[in-house]
This record gives sequence, C-alpha cells and structure tokens, in this order.
Amino acid sequence: MTDRKTGPAPTARLTQIRSWAAAALGLLAGLAALPVTARTEAPDIAAVRAADVLDFLGVNTHIAYTDSRYADAEKVIDALRFLRIKQVRDSIPNPAIPGNGWYNYPTVAQAGIRFNFLAGSGEVDLKDAVARLEQFEQRTPGAILSVEGPNEYNNWPFPFNGKTGNEAAVEFQNALDAGLRKSPLLKHIPMYNLTTWPPAFGRYDQLTIHAYPKGGEQPRAAIDQDIEKFSHDGRFFPASLTEIGYYTLQKRIGWGGVDALTQARLTLNTVLLTKQMGFSSIYLYELFDAYPDPDETEVERHFGLFTADYAPKPAAEALRRLTGALDDQGEGARSFTPEIVRVGLDVAEANLLVCQRSSGEFVLGLADERPVWDPETLAPLAVPNRPVRVSLDRPRLVVSATDAITGEALPVPDGPVNEIPVTLRGNAVLLVVK
Repeated sequence: MTDRKTGPAPTARLTQIRSWAAAALGLLAGLAALPVTARTEAPDIAAVRAADVLDFLGVNTHIAYTDSRYADAEKVIDALRFLRIKQVRDSIPNPAIPGNGWYNYPTVAQAGIRFNFLAGSGEVDLKDAVARLEQFEQRTPGAILSVEGPNEYNNWPFPFNGKTGNEAAVEFQNALDAGLRKSPLLKHIPMYNLTTWPPAFGRYDQLTIHAYPKGGEQPRAAIDQDIEKFSHDGRFFPASLTEIGYYTLQKRIGWGGVDALTQARLTLNTVLLTKQMGFSSIYLYELFDAYPDPDETEVERHFGLFTADYAPKPAAEALRRLTGALDDQGEGARSFTPEIVRVGLDVAEANLLVCQRSSGEFVLGLADERPVWDPETLAPLAVPNRPVRVSLDRPRLVVSATDAITGEALPVPDGPVNEIPVTLRGNAVLLVVK
C-alpha cells in the first residue's frame, strides 16, 4: 500500500502512483474481455481464466439477521456451495446487533467463504469497526477480501463526528481507510468507495456502484449509465458492482419485478456482461428471500436466488450451470496464461464472454440481449428463435452446448468446425470448445 499522506486530498484517488497503477489494471481488464458483437471480421481476444470468473462472482448476504432465513449458517453455506460461490458481501460483524448473529460469521468463513465487509448504515463506531475487523482477520486469516465504506446513506442518516450527510460519510470513509492502513493485520486489504446518490468520493482503491435495472430490462443500459454517473477523475475502473439484482414479484410495486425465469435470464446475462466490461467483482443481490411475504407486498423480500424455503430459484440453477462449466480443478487454474483467440458473432444484441480452463478447453458464454420482459403486461415477451454463428480462429471441436437457463443439451456439430451454429431464444448458452 502506498503511504496515503503523500497522496492528494482525501477526495482524490489515493496517490498518483496508485492512480496510474489502477488505470493500468482497468485497461488490462478491458483487454482481457473485449465485447464480441456483430462484426465483419472477428477480433483477437485474450481469453479470461475460468477460475478468475469464479473468483469474480459474489452474492450479498445478511448473516446478522437472526430473525431471517440467514439465521441458519449451515443453510447459507449449503446455498453457496450449491452455487459454487465463495465470495459474499455483508456488514462488518457487530455484537451490538440483537440476536448474536455475528457468531455465524466465523462459521461461514471457516467453510472457505471470503467477505467484502461494508461499514453499513446508521451510526458506526469507527474504532470498534476496525477492532472487529482485526479480530476477524486474526481468527480467520485471509477471509476479508475488501472493506467498503458507508452503504446508501442517502436513504437514511449517517452521523459521524457531529456531522451528517456527505461530509460525515466521506470523513468516515477516509478515517476507516486510515485505520486499515495503520493496522498490521489489515493494511493489505483494499478499500471500496462508499455508495450514495449523488456520488461522493473518499479515499478508495476501487469505485463501487449499485445498479437495479427497471422493468425487467437487460442490464447493459443501466450499468452503462451508472459508469458514466459514478466515474471519478475522468475514469471508472477498477470498480466493483456491489449490488445488482431483479426481484421476483409480478406486481406494480417498486420499479418493476419479473417472474423467476426472467430473473434467471437477466442474472446470467448480468454476470457474463459485467465480467466482460472489466469489473473486478460482482455481488448479486441477494442469496435468500430473507423473509416470507405471503401477501406479496414487499419488494425487498423477493430478490433472493433462493426462496424463503431455501429452494433454488431458476436463477440459482442457471448460475450453478455456469459455475459448473467454469469449475477448474487444474493445478495451474489461477496462474496459467490464457490464449489469445479470434472469435466473433454475426449478430448484434448478443454478447460473448470467452473463458479458458487450464486444460486448454474454452467455455464460451453466449448471452442473448434482446428484450425478454414486458413491463406493461408484467409477463415474458415471446422471443423469436434467432440463428447465429460463432466464428472461430481455426477448426475446433465443440464438446457440448447447453441452454444455461433450462439445462437442455443443444445439438453440436460433428467434428471440428470453424463456425458454431447456435439458435438463440432469449436464454444464455454455454459452449465448451477445444
């Protein structure tokens, strides 16, 4: 970590050296997964390590809520293992929260789960927060991936040192960052910026955004808008998308819910898109429908990848198919150099993420970005079949083709081919090629 005292003012991006380094990382992330859309000539693309996509993928939890479905730590662990997700975003453990839910954090961490800890909302004791982070790191070394500043404090007061609003939150962010840098146990841990609207910036290593696409729209437009709104000092990356999700409530409540199948479609497209765009991590919102809602009136109770009865929704099943395809147990899974390949599509409104396992096999995540939901009728749109071709740099064997949403095995060509014919029908498709 660079000495913050030699850097620019607290609301600037750390120090000049860190700024240049972060810019370089953002550029490399972009080069590692360039958008593949309709082109006359396929581009050269550096494939993404499959294991890196698994390390990029996380989900929000509320482990401290012992009156919710998160009260059972073993159920949390089981759900994460089902998804093959090992990163979660949650509040800093706090014994002051009723119910003793903070006891469950080490249990989850000891199952191999790592945390992005956020400062939370409302009044937070700074010294106590740093002390609790130190205790957690000491008890479960390596379990803290990152620390995030105050969360969406535009929705409720955030008092600090006799101040409120942006002034208080930015001052807290800077003080929390300083506390991490002074701690021998925590000084290596990256700091994520606070979240609010309009944007505010303290000291940070990565920017953050929360994106909630409205009316069942595809995620690209909402994310693009937020990148423009939350850029700082003329740039955005490196950054983490620490909340994004679709709620499964088909009523005219909130900004527009969807059915469970559409949640699955849009969630898969979100993961494929954001990794390609260069985000360092994504935390889907959220793991469980935390509370039952028999009257179907509470938007917040329907974002889960699992129901309030712990049953996986189609989105959880689809994510499991994706993470299963990306699972790489090879010795060099996180260290090998992926190949540069020439891959292209012959249509627009589609997106392709090119991944590679250490075995040499490629996993191509093909997303259909056409509209799939009608916000007026609150029903899925009829998405017509659309034949597309994925062009390859040389003849390759298609090992499998799978509809990521339904799990259906799709036809594959006999023998090596230069082009893979695929029929898009609104669902992401996973191609394994060697």
